[in-house]
Amino acid sequence: MPLIKFTDDPIVKRLRWAMIAVMLFSMFNTLSGQPQSFWQHPETAIRGDGLSIHNETNHTLEFYLGHGWQAYLLACVVYFSTAFLTVSILPRTAALIALFSFILGHYFGASNWLAVRWHFGVAGPSIYGIVLGAIVAFAAFPASENIDPAIKRLR
Repeated sequence: MPLIKFTDDPIVKRLRWAMIAVMLFSMFNTLSGQPQSFWQHPETAIRGDGLSIHNETNHTLEFYLGHGWQAYLLACVVYFSTAFLTVSILPRTAALIALFSFILGHYFGASNWLAVRWHFGVAGPSIYGIVLGAIVAFAAFPASENIDPAIKRLR
C-alpha cells in the first residue's frame, strides 16, 4: 500500500490546475506591480493595497518580497507545490474546500492589485471574477462528460 494516495477524482484533478493558474496570476501581479526602486532595493516593496510590506497587517508571502524577487519566487514555488500536493491527497470534500479557499484567497489578492495598483477600480475585479468563474465552471463541469444520450442522438 502506497504511503501517499493521490486523488482519482476528475473534478479535483482539473480544478487544481485552475488553482495554480490563479496563484500564478496573483504572483505575476505582485512582482509586476512593484515600484521601480524594488528591483534595486527590495525593502521598498509594496502590497496589492498600495501599502508597504512593512505595514503591521497581513504578513504572508510579502515577507519574502523584502528579501528580493528571488526569495519571493522560491517561497511561491514551495507554497504552490505544497498547495498542489495537499489538494491532491485530501479526500474529495476536503480537497474541494481547500481548492476553493486557495482560489478565492488568491482572487482577492489579485483583485487588490487590479483595483488599486493598476487603477481598474471595481471593473478590474469584476471582469477578473467573470473570467475566473467561467474557467472554474469549465474545469469543474466539462461539456463532453455530461452529455445526455438523448441529446447525443439529436446530433
